[in-house]
Amino acid sequence: MAKAIVIYYSRTGNTKEMAQIIAKAMNEADLPTECKSVSDVKAEDVFGYDAIVIGSPTYYGQMAAPVKQLIDDLVGRHGQLDGKVGAAFTSA
Repeated sequence: MAKAIVIYYSRTGNTKEMAQIIAKAMNEADLPTECKSVSDVKAEDVFGYDAIVIGSPTYYGQMAAPVKQLIDDLVGRHGQLDGKVGAAFTSA
């Protein structure tokens, strides 16, 4: 069975709330989904999921540094992400 993860960074709680709403909707659509802070996720953790959703607040037109670091860590492993569904969201 497919499974998904919603990964987020949230300083004020707004992006966390959005992440939880997204994860809840995915679970209600019968897609088992975990919701985790980026501080609790390593790049190698995402390979066990079929869908990866990443959320970050926008600061001066940029994503939060911890989210950028995770994405940078994933770039070198792009072949391992083949066939996975990806999505992103932001708060500003």
